Amino acid sequence: MVFHRERTFSPAEFKVFMHAQSLVLGDTLDWVRALARRQTCRLFTLNNESRELHEDRVRTFQLDEVFRGFLTSCYLGQAKPDEGIYLAALGIAACPREKAVFIDDRQLNVEPAHALGLHAVHFRGLDQLREALHAPGLRA
Repeated sequence: MVFHRERTFSPAEFKVFMHAQSLVLGDTLDWVRALARRQTCRLFTLNNESRELHEDRVRTFQLDEVFRGFLTSCYLGQAKPDEGIYLAALGIAACPREKAVFIDDRQLNVEPAHALGLHAVHFRGLDQLREALHAPGLRA
């Protein structure tokens, strides 16, 4: 919670700042779109974010054309890295652990996924992601 104490910026300024942080990372989104078009796997997101920010990102980047579902903390009432959100995501996606691939840019969120038996990848860039996904056979 940001406004539990007085700040030098307003809630409206903070909202504008947060929305401005939503940027495409190089060619990553194009690569994910190509992966989705191949229909060799089912793609879902697992995010910690507010409903408003989530809906803005889906709309801005047309993510509903790429992902089958959005497993977001604001709807699930749980957040990464709590184990429960990973288990809920697996259940909602109807995906067994041994077939799941979890990708996150924060190692803190990758560790519990790995501990639960998911193929977990710490995202550090598209080239590294392509290499990491070569083993489970995901290519775009």
